[in-house]
Amino acid sequence: MAGRYEDELSDRVPMWMDAIEPLQAVRFDLDWDHAALLVIDMQHVFLEGSSKVQDAEPVIARVADLVSEFRRRERPVIFTRHLHKDDGSDGGNLMWWWGSVIRESSEGGELHKAIMPEEGDLVVRKNTYDAFNGTDLGKSLEEMGVTDVVVCGVMTNLCCETTAREAFCRDLRVKFVADGTSTAADSMQIATLINLAYGFAEVVVAEDLLSD
Repeated sequence: MAGRYEDELSDRVPMWMDAIEPLQAVRFDLDWDHAALLVIDMQHVFLEGSSKVQDAEPVIARVADLVSEFRRRERPVIFTRHLHKDDGSDGGNLMWWWGSVIRESSEGGELHKAIMPEEGDLVVRKNTYDAFNGTDLGKSLEEMGVTDVVVCGVMTNLCCETTAREAFCRDLRVKFVADGTSTAADSMQIATLINLAYGFAEVVVAEDLLSD
């Protein structure tokens, strides 16, 4: 993809966007005055550790740029961290399914140094795929007057997709950043993008949201 980014991910993103184009149900202009950025689980375990996603480095760059853009516009940047108690007692189905969880004292649970919250940023601790479930995220967005959310982070088909779907179900308008999210394989990435484009979110690329 010509433009701001020149990396291997940029070569694949146009194919993803071509795949979803016939199914993109709705397009809308982001209401910047009422928009927030949701940065999902940009933690070491997914970006450098045992569960590293396939496009970690280029996605880190794009998410960092999105964070900078929202800060420049003085719009909320909200981070999530997926964490469980050290004894695993709140592991629930995730422990049953995966056999392990991200424990709160682990280095893997820390946010990546390239994308760190600043004073005043909301950091949401969660223990399911859904950033709204069992958290104050929905209440906080309502109090901030947010109507539009931009979703980026990892993993695309787990926490990012689940959170985007729930945001839509809470009557928030959603933009989902195709090259600002990542997972284990392109097949999973494309499946999520197609499903969200059809029924839940406008799928965009990071450059669409960045100032020149």
